Amino acid sequence: MIVASCALGLACALPYPAQAQEREQEPEPEQGREWEQYVSIGLGHAAKSGMDQVGSNLDTICYPTDACFAMEPPPAVPGYRWRYGIDADSDSGIEIGYGYAMGAWRVELAGMHTVHDLDQIFRSIEYLDGSARLPGDGTVLADVETSIDSVRTYILSVSGYRDWPMGALTAYVGVGAGIADVELRGVRFSAAYGTNSTRAYDPPLSFYDGTQDADLSDTVSAVLLHLGADYPIGERTRLGAKLTYSRVDEIADTSRYAVHPMHARDPDFTNENTFGSASGWQLSLVVKFAVRR
Repeated sequence: MIVASCALGLACALPYPAQAQEREQEPEPEQGREWEQYVSIGLGHAAKSGMDQVGSNLDTICYPTDACFAMEPPPAVPGYRWRYGIDADSDSGIEIGYGYAMGAWRVELAGMHTVHDLDQIFRSIEYLDGSARLPGDGTVLADVETSIDSVRTYILSVSGYRDWPMGALTAYVGVGAGIADVELRGVRFSAAYGTNSTRAYDPPLSFYDGTQDADLSDTVSAVLLHLGADYPIGERTRLGAKLTYSRVDEIADTSRYAVHPMHARDPDFTNENTFGSASGWQLSLVVKFAVRR
């Protein structure tokens, strides 16, 4: 009876074979599934490459500073094309995202905003057919000023990420695509003509003065590459660093002059400027908050 009772007690203490097999087959939790959904906020240093600016108009006037102005009468020209180089200062940038994790993979919808001051550098001006614009005899002088204040870029993108847990640290890479809303603020041009002689001009030299003060904008495509790592600083919070490379396509816009001699023929006279594609780098400190497990 004692042996039978012990055997019965041992049998009662051990799990049934089906229970043991079920426990053995329980999967280990995956580190990549810790957070199903999260929001992220990043703030950091943003740098932007330079751009090439090419502009043109259909202005047919030969100006008093050009050699053609000495002809009687001054001939019509085919229009003008100008070229500038654009340098951008470094500044701060901000990024806000909402993501969903699926194992070691993540997809994230994010908005990135940057503003950079610009320096416009004159390169050349020619006639629209490519022929050279030859200078006059120097009797007439032109005071010409051009500048661009800043460029504001907002990128809305979707990026895919691959995570690599390394202990508590998680490294990741990502690639994304989206649309960029680019605005060039304070695109300014002014030209005022004067003379160092006593000659009277008809029309007066002030007729040839021109001014423009506009904001140019365009919406174009963008691509992004990401590299980063983060570390848990709380049950639902991670802190890390992220490096993002972005490239936006060239932008183009048409704008009107405030004052221009061609207004006598066309009150809506315009010009067009194209700015070449530009790339940017942003190194950010990023905080992520879990919103659902």
